[in-house]
Amino acid sequence: MRDPTISELLSDPLIRAIMEADGVDPMELKAMMCRLAACCRNRPRAAPELARASAGSRVRGVRARRTRR
Repeated sequence: MRDPTISELLSDPLIRAIMEADGVDPMELKAMMCRLAACCRNRPRAAPELARASAGSRVRGVRARRTRR
């Protein structure tokens, strides 16, 4: 099974209803997502070992929450 395209996602009635309720403009969101996808395509990929090693680390300043026992 393949992942849906941006256009397919943005044409889904449920997603459209949620976006409308949240005041999200579908064309602005699509443009932003296309720019982001282009940036991701142009970035060099990390070696698989690095990707696995960093999977559990912080993501751009966001730390995983730890629960106290």
